[in-house]
Amino acid sequence: MKKFLVSFALFAALIFVVSCGGSSKKDNKENEPVDDTDVVETDSDTEPTEEPTTEPTTEPTTEPTTEPTTEPTTEPTTEPTTEPTTEPTTEPTTEPTTEPTTEPTTEPTEPTGPTAEEICTTAGGTWNSETETCTKTATCTDLPEHAEWNGDESYTQTYTDSAWSAETAAEHNETEGTCHFKCIAGYFWNDTECRKPLSLGNICTGQTKCYNASAKLETCPAEEAAFFGQDPQYTDKCNAQNLSLETPVAGQNVVFDHNTGLMWQQATPDSTYNWEDAVNYCDGLEYAGYSDWRLPDSKELLSILDNGKSNPAVDTTKFPNMPTGESNLWTSREYAEDSTKARALFPNYGWIRNRAKTESSNIMCVRGNGFPVSSFTIRTIAGQDVVTDSTTGLMWRYSYWSDVNWTAALESCETTNYAGYSDWRLPNKNELASLLNFDKSGKPYSDFPDMPSSRFWASTSVFDAAWDVRFDSGTIYYDSKTSSYNVRCVRNASDEPTAEEKCTALGGIWDPEAETCTKISNCIGLLPEYAEWNDDGKDGKYTQTYNYTENAWSAGIAKEYSEEAGICHFKCESGYLWNGTECALLPVCSSTSSTPCKDSEGVLIWSSKAPSMMNLSDADSHCDGLTEGGLSDWHLPTISELRTLIQNCEYTATNGSCGVKDSCLSSGSCWNTTCSICTANSTEGYYSKFSDTGWFWSSSETSDITNYAWRINFDFASVAEGSNTGELYVRCVRANN
Repeated sequence: MKKFLVSFALFAALIFVVSCGGSSKKDNKENEPVDDTDVVETDSDTEPTEEPTTEPTTEPTTEPTTEPTTEPTTEPTTEPTTEPTTEPTTEPTTEPTTEPTTEPTTEPTEPTGPTAEEICTTAGGTWNSETETCTKTATCTDLPEHAEWNGDESYTQTYTDSAWSAETAAEHNETEGTCHFKCIAGYFWNDTECRKPLSLGNICTGQTKCYNASAKLETCPAEEAAFFGQDPQYTDKCNAQNLSLETPVAGQNVVFDHNTGLMWQQATPDSTYNWEDAVNYCDGLEYAGYSDWRLPDSKELLSILDNGKSNPAVDTTKFPNMPTGESNLWTSREYAEDSTKARALFPNYGWIRNRAKTESSNIMCVRGNGFPVSSFTIRTIAGQDVVTDSTTGLMWRYSYWSDVNWTAALESCETTNYAGYSDWRLPNKNELASLLNFDKSGKPYSDFPDMPSSRFWASTSVFDAAWDVRFDSGTIYYDSKTSSYNVRCVRNASDEPTAEEKCTALGGIWDPEAETCTKISNCIGLLPEYAEWNDDGKDGKYTQTYNYTENAWSAGIAKEYSEEAGICHFKCESGYLWNGTECALLPVCSSTSSTPCKDSEGVLIWSSKAPSMMNLSDADSHCDGLTEGGLSDWHLPTISELRTLIQNCEYTATNGSCGVKDSCLSSGSCWNTTCSICTANSTEGYYSKFSDTGWFWSSSETSDITNYAWRINFDFASVAEGSNTGELYVRCVRANN
């Protein structure tokens, strides 16, 4: 019991010291191991406070005095040093250091989400750390066909509130700006697209009534009936007027022509001007937000006329201020034959005539690109010449009739069959006027090939008069239908089958992107026996292209023997050789066979022996450049290939015990005595399948001796190395494929 009390007392004291956060030097000293006397004294001092006094008085008198000295020296030094140093130091140091350090460090390090820069990068933007903004460069899109950007083609978007700022839409605008576009030269913006302007010859005259030689008809005549072929009966061959009233600026209306892209001043001045003042007025005009106004030319004024009306011959809802009666409208074109005169339109009916520049006339200004200049091309079709105007797409008869009245003019064009076409007609007023060149310096006022300086009938008429165009003066009038003028017929070239339709009819394949017509054709000639195509899988076929100018397919391609792959190329099958006319069976190489020949296994083909000896470099060049038997892919044989020509020597022939071969080229480790064991034989060429004698080159160089290569001496069937500079015989080889 005493031992227990002593141990317990020491343990309790140590717990007290640790839990109090440390002790004084004295305390530490008292807890150090003590001798027997100290332990006994400590026990006697401690027992009265822990246990009754019964045990201390009983045990000392009953048991020998050796027990106290034995137990205290054993148990106090064992138990106090074991238990106090294990339990007290474990519990206090574990709990305080675990709980306080875990809880405070967990809460502050909770995830805070990606940074603004990370969000920007993920969204595909670029982060600016100084301004703390996320931006990206966007490219303008939806550029219409035949348009070009009129300013910046890109802009900056900003990323805010998890979304990019709005995209900038493409906008037609003649003012430069971001994503602004304009039509390329030769095109105009027609609300939804960039359109090529129509020429005068493509615009209908507006006439809707038919006439006979002197009066109006209730209904237009049927086909093949008298007077068939008048202007109103071919309105499907032209484009109806398409004018709209617009107000770009309040109180300043304009008339926009959707066929030509021209914009017309509606509020024309009431005053009249001489020609020079008229030009200056339009040049200086600022109207409807535009300052690029000008005086119109003759064809532009003709394009807005409505020949179904008169006095004035225009749509007055669009042009309410058009002058009437004897008034005229100035054009910008001077009369080349008389510099004191200029062209003018008589809007009451639609004449073009010449007036003195000093006279007073009305004006109406216009803006926009003028009509394209006519471009005429003569073509011969079915042995007869036609003239095509690329600006209008109209095809004209090159030849014409002279001195024909209007009624006969209609019939002549309706019944003619010319250049393989039967859909000719008498041209209307605008079509015929499109052939005029008002700027020409002299007669005839046209660039049409061989145009005579005379008058031609139009199919546009009114009562007993019909319109005619006068190429001798560059004017337009109407005259009695009984008059005799020239006749030139016209047809729409677009009425021909389209390129796609023609291509299909010819059995071709139309490519709309490339606008080409092609067909797959067989190579000309039969594939020879024992031959195969060498044309990259085309199997004797090639592509032909149709030439619409020449109306013919591209030239055919004949088959051709070639070891190089190409269109309509063929080569001989394995084991056969082209002899110039056929694929002949390759002979097996022997002392009497001709070359090229194949080895007995059919793996290699050998050439004839080179005519002279040469060093290794020249031997390589000789084989690389050799063409023999129609074959050109020769090479200098390797040592293993050259050994296949050895016979009657089992040691150096293929698979013999001589160690020199393509996979072993070291002189020191691959060559052995069996490489030179066979001796000379009295039969010349005994060791060669070709009956060759002497040394022959291989392309295999020794791996351990610089500038040395392996070679074979067919006098002894021996394999040995030698200097590259020596001169030996050469026989080239190729694979039999």
